[in-house]
Amino acid sequence: MTKISIAQRIKRAMIGLTLMLCLVFTVLAMMMVYVVEDQVFINLLKHEQQRYEQSRLDERLDWQPSMEAMHYYLGEESFPSEILQVVGKKAGVYEYFTDDSAGFLLLGESVDGQQKYVISFDVSEFLAVRSGRFGMWFIIGSVSLFLLLFSIWISSRLAKKTLFPLRQLTEQFQDDSDELPEDFAADFSGDEVGVLAQQLEHTIAQVNAAAAREFEFNRGVSHELRTPIQIAQNSLELLHLKTVQQPASSNQTVLGRLQRSIMQMKQITEAFLWLASDYPSTQQTCDGKKVIDDLIGAYLINHPDRPITAELSKGLNYKAPASVLRIILDNLLRNAMQHSDSGLVKCQMNDQMIRVENAVLKGTIQPGYGIGLSIVGRLCEQLNWELRVDSSSKDIFKAVIDLVDQQ
Repeated sequence: MTKISIAQRIKRAMIGLTLMLCLVFTVLAMMMVYVVEDQVFINLLKHEQQRYEQSRLDERLDWQPSMEAMHYYLGEESFPSEILQVVGKKAGVYEYFTDDSAGFLLLGESVDGQQKYVISFDVSEFLAVRSGRFGMWFIIGSVSLFLLLFSIWISSRLAKKTLFPLRQLTEQFQDDSDELPEDFAADFSGDEVGVLAQQLEHTIAQVNAAAAREFEFNRGVSHELRTPIQIAQNSLELLHLKTVQQPASSNQTVLGRLQRSIMQMKQITEAFLWLASDYPSTQQTCDGKKVIDDLIGAYLINHPDRPITAELSKGLNYKAPASVLRIILDNLLRNAMQHSDSGLVKCQMNDQMIRVENAVLKGTIQPGYGIGLSIVGRLCEQLNWELRVDSSSKDIFKAVIDLVDQQ
């Protein structure tokens, strides 16, 4: 698609407007000239009619028109056939055209109303507009050409002067470097372009600040969290091997909890890094059944009296990293446990949706998931999944994830 600059659009609009106005005024001028010319002929005929009627009142029977191009006919029997073809029944002025002549006919009635008369006016020799059409078209064409050239000149100056601030602002962003410009709004006045420049500068500052925070976060998490977590995990594994060789149930329980906590920290870190990274979409898949089985197994160890039932369909391969799906399910299940009564926590998973529901804790006015729901919402949004909650029931709270982009 061919790009057309704003300056070219202004020029085209001005030229188009000028041409349209020239055309309209040309048509109006020609119509006005013809109307004025015809009205002159009609006024001459009416003047002759007044002279004729005055002569009849003075009883002068030898009246004749004052112009040689005019002819007088008294009585319908004296009307030539060409006049009878033009005039109607009512008195008035009629115009006619033939191949050789053009003129006007004035049909009137005598004072006593007994006879009709016609005064014809052959205007062929008096048609100044028709004979001077070349000169008129030349004048109109010259004026139109002048107006067109003037329109091109004024539109060029107008576009150049009006669009200079916008062109100056555009040049700020035409640099080939990847860095966005800064501190440029002060170069513009307080007009519309200046306001736009201020908003752009403010937005760019916010984007740069967010990018800097994200960079610091990624660098900090990568170097400050991943390494010690990995070291701690390796150390715990060595310690766990020694504990197996020298059993101690209490130590094993503590070490198990530590190991699960460190693993959870690692998965959370990976999920946040994944969330903060620059990626268009994920190509990773995971086994949803394995993830939910591991989570339910861990909960049963710590909460043997709080059952969690799972209804799982076959082939639960989700388009998400395993660590991300684990964080989503872990948050939903953990908060369901915290906000539920002693009743059952139910998890249902298939290739269309994931649903976690729990009985509402008695006395809870407005059950919710707090920061956990916010984390789940951001992760689902990045996966192109849709999270919705249903708190319409007073006894059951449901969190449902529709797998929009799963098929």
